[in-house]
Amino acid sequence: MYTLEFFFHRHYGRLCLFANSILNDTMQAEDVVQGVFARLCEKEGLFVSETKKFKSYLYMAVRNACLKSLRHEKVVEGYFQKHRFGELEEPTFFKNIIHAEAMGELHEALNGLPEGCGIILRKAVFEGMSNQEIADVLQISIHTVKSQKRRGITLLKERLNPDSKIIWTVLMLLFFDF
Repeated sequence: MYTLEFFFHRHYGRLCLFANSILNDTMQAEDVVQGVFARLCEKEGLFVSETKKFKSYLYMAVRNACLKSLRHEKVVEGYFQKHRFGELEEPTFFKNIIHAEAMGELHEALNGLPEGCGIILRKAVFEGMSNQEIADVLQISIHTVKSQKRRGITLLKERLNPDSKIIWTVLMLLFFDF
């Protein structure tokens, strides 16, 4: 009778070379072989009487674990390509953070505005509506829309962080036609 420890010491190096021939990654090959032995350790009272059969079993288990690892890599790669995570370079990543923070601060500030100003500014900012479109939808005059926008911007200036130059740039681009 042989213990798992015996097979580990005797075949670990060879199994790692075998796994590396499939994976082309030494560290990943070692992880796969160690994983196979770890799963075998979970089986209580495992003793082997026929060394050749168990050696064949080990090679098959390592091969299957390598193929599973390769399939997993393809799934992960496909997921990243589908969701374009590879395109999130640092400048884009930081730009997205700044945009999210600016929009969050703007949402909070808009929620604190009087109802009329808040509705008009939300339609302008988040729905991209022009003054005339807002006036038509709300059935108010275009002059009311413009005056509510001015009032809303004045209130936002008081409520938003004066150091938030990004927010002010966004606001000015969105509201240049009041």
